Amino acid sequence: MSDVLSYAAERAPSAILDVATLTYSTIRAVGIQITSVIGNDDALVADIRRAGVAVGDPYWQLPLWEPYRELIASPVADLRNEEIGEGPGAITAALFLSEFVGGRPWAHLDTGGTAFLDEETDGLEPGATGHGVRSLIRLVLDRQTATTGESS
Repeated sequence: MSDVLSYAAERAPSAILDVATLTYSTIRAVGIQITSVIGNDDALVADIRRAGVAVGDPYWQLPLWEPYRELIASPVADLRNEEIGEGPGAITAALFLSEFVGGRPWAHLDTGGTAFLDEETDGLEPGATGHGVRSLIRLVLDRQTATTGESS
């Protein structure tokens, strides 16, 4: 994923979003009905959360907590891609990924608990949920409306 984020950052987009199940530690924080979102741009994260509310995809913001960067420090590399010991895996994974976005506005949607259902819930069949797709479409449409003034 770091390669893709670097590639995207080289193209200087207005924002970079990624959706992935990195560590599954997000499940301990928010369970299996909420997706955590972590990013380096509070406005982007707020827009994602707002889009999620509009389409029924709930998000909870986890902090991109800089003091945890020490958990991915390495004596032999720039960074470790895994934290030392048991800890805030979703946050340290996001800290790792944030190194590859070139300072661009970025957010990570951690679908560790929401990407797949073992049993039917809220009208969704068991299996892959596609969580995040509806809210990302809503986000793009909302940002288009904000830019052009045309409603979607």
